Amino acid sequence: MLAFLRELPTALRGLRRRPGFSAAVVLTLALGIGTNTGIFTLVHAVLLRPLPFTEPDRLLTIASREPGSDRQPFSILDLDDLRRGTDDFEALAAWAGWSANLTAVDEPTRIQAQWATAGFFRLLGARAALGRTPLPEEEQPGAPRVVLLSDSLWRGRFGADPSILGRVLTLNGQPFSVVGVLPPEFVFFTPGAELVAPLVVEDDARRAKRGAAFLRPIGRLRAHREIAAVTAALDTVVARLRTAFPDTNSAKAGVKLTPLTELVVGDYRRTLLMLQAAVAMVLLIACTNIASLLLTRALRRRAEFAVRSALGAARRDLARQLAVETLVLSIFGGVLGVLAAFAGVKALLAFGPGQLPRANEISVDGTVLAFSAIVSVAVGLALGVLPALQFATAAPAEGLRAGNRSGSRDRRGQRSRAWLIGAEVALSLVLLVGAGLLIRSLQRLRGTDPGFRADHLLTAQLSLPKNRYSSPATITQFGDRLMERVKALPGVTHVAVASVNPLTQWRANVSFTMEGGVAAARKDAPIANYRAVAPGYFATLGTPLLAGRDLSASDRADSLAVAVISSNLAERYFIGSSPLGKRIAIDDTDPWRTLEIVGVVGDVKHAGLDADGTADVYVPYAQTPQDVAIWLANLFCIAVRTEGDPHLLAPALRREVLALDRDVAPSAIRTMDEAVASSLSVRSFDALLLELFGGTALLLALLGIYAVTAFAVAEHHREIGVRMSLGADRGTILRWVIGRSMTPVVAGLLAGGVAALLLGRLIATLLFGVTAHDVTTFMAAAALLGLAGLLASALPALRATQVDPMRALSAD
Repeated sequence: MLAFLRELPTALRGLRRRPGFSAAVVLTLALGIGTNTGIFTLVHAVLLRPLPFTEPDRLLTIASREPGSDRQPFSILDLDDLRRGTDDFEALAAWAGWSANLTAVDEPTRIQAQWATAGFFRLLGARAALGRTPLPEEEQPGAPRVVLLSDSLWRGRFGADPSILGRVLTLNGQPFSVVGVLPPEFVFFTPGAELVAPLVVEDDARRAKRGAAFLRPIGRLRAHREIAAVTAALDTVVARLRTAFPDTNSAKAGVKLTPLTELVVGDYRRTLLMLQAAVAMVLLIACTNIASLLLTRALRRRAEFAVRSALGAARRDLARQLAVETLVLSIFGGVLGVLAAFAGVKALLAFGPGQLPRANEISVDGTVLAFSAIVSVAVGLALGVLPALQFATAAPAEGLRAGNRSGSRDRRGQRSRAWLIGAEVALSLVLLVGAGLLIRSLQRLRGTDPGFRADHLLTAQLSLPKNRYSSPATITQFGDRLMERVKALPGVTHVAVASVNPLTQWRANVSFTMEGGVAAARKDAPIANYRAVAPGYFATLGTPLLAGRDLSASDRADSLAVAVISSNLAERYFIGSSPLGKRIAIDDTDPWRTLEIVGVVGDVKHAGLDADGTADVYVPYAQTPQDVAIWLANLFCIAVRTEGDPHLLAPALRREVLALDRDVAPSAIRTMDEAVASSLSVRSFDALLLELFGGTALLLALLGIYAVTAFAVAEHHREIGVRMSLGADRGTILRWVIGRSMTPVVAGLLAGGVAALLLGRLIATLLFGVTAHDVTTFMAAAALLGLAGLLASALPALRATQVDPMRALSAD
């Protein structure tokens, strides 16, 4: 450290004498370090920072493994049996999502919420920032209802009023007393949730229904218990339940234990790690660029070092001076990069996907600053080593003979710069290929037929208070009245309601068997996507009717039970025959009920444009069983097709809903075009960032090739003069210079192509409709980078053709 401080004044004076060089290095480093700091800020907040709970590494989620998914919930009765069947957990609790209409206020609002069973907060070790968490007696049957608000809801809706404690809120027509406000870092497990309330399972209508699976358990693992052993023990419990209750549990194959962190992070782990790797490559490219500049600068200072060495300066002192100068530049670049990261993180949060987990915790904090400092110092030391070893140890006599014109004889420096350019090109090609693959994948997704017409389509979500909408008849009546009111609005051409619209986060599955199709035992029955819809739903969405008829108003509760199925289901299970008139049995009630298939419609991408086609069963609202009434009330959607801009209809739609029932507040009012864009937001975010990183890499590579070629031309100025005096024409000189410059570029393209092929498997799961070894993408990226290299070397090469042979020879 003392040696560093002694060399610091000299280093600063030297850098001030070369402001252009210093600025170029600092800005290049700021770009590399700043992008790494910005992405690390996301990685740290989302992946590395422990969850704000007591010993979060011991918290596990428990899910049911069933056909098509290993993330299914449990019923209240099943959870009781799991709790009694194991002692591997210190405590077990569960959560479930629900939608709450906040009414009795100036502007009724629908709020996403979360239920929590008894002991939930004690299991997590979570505390309230204001007020308290529920008391044990408030989690007992018959207790007054209480609720805790999120920090964002408290500040945004209630102006951070501390007197909120004790205030009674009306949620879905029921009074809830506010007992606490959760801290900003509290993590909700229901996406978008803004409040949590105790769920008293003894008072819940689903208490006695083993088939009513809606709870997602969380357990705190006892010390020294292995996840594999606990999984095996719980699988034994599930096997007993499967035997004892085949009608409701036959599809349950076992359990899936997952660390709670993975539930929170989801698929973002892969995305963030990919982006961190990408910016690390940008930093490496920046470093190779700077290393070339430092080698070039050190070459120009050979005579200076030789004189100082001849006058008695120790070689280690010269090496230390170079290292200190580089370290100072790196520190300045790091400081500037951190400042850029502050703005960059804000931009990422503003333009990034809205559902990024733990977004409120993302900030440039002490850990991020320490990361930036370590990267800056490490880069500075690494970059200072190469020129120090290359030239500070050279013999004084060689440096004095070399002067400023014998660089052509410095084979080591030429090879080093060629290797650096080749590495820079290889890394750039990997980034460009990755960006190209994601962009092509996104284009393929946008061109995918979603199974509906997204234009001129407005959608909204509602939640009906279950104390007043507790049966399919009351829910159907509400839907009929709402459709009448909305259909009368100017510009509306079609309107329909459904349990769930496409591209929403909710999905319901039912097991089914059919006549004339593939026979299956009930425990091995296939799974279908379940939708309750009103007449006119397919015409509203623009989903084509392929065979048979649509659902109609005549499909009432007292008429023949019918269903419309998707083309995917028909093709897979009614091979070579028409499904019309055939009968299908589904388990949306106990015992299963049988429906007659009256129509076939086109496949709809319910779960996302990148999801495989699902087998869909559409049933009339009026014919849904009582067992699903609670689910239907909590999830109620409307779709409206308009002649003009659907955005203009949003205020009128909201007014009509509130006029019909003041306790029902619409939310998520958006066009289907917006829903499609939202479903692609993560992929668009990834593609945009990789596109920016790839463009940055391309620019750095272009600048690096140009700088090295320009220096090579200056270094070989006398040799060019000799060649021209011996008869070489300008074309020959041009080809000679460009050929020397493009040799490491071509080598880098070959190496980068191999690396991109090897690394392609890492992003294969992020692609759609494009393979990780797509030839078109590889060729386009290589051609773009090769053209950039050719252009970067062309300008110095053209300057070389202007050399005056006589002046070049007399310059010695």
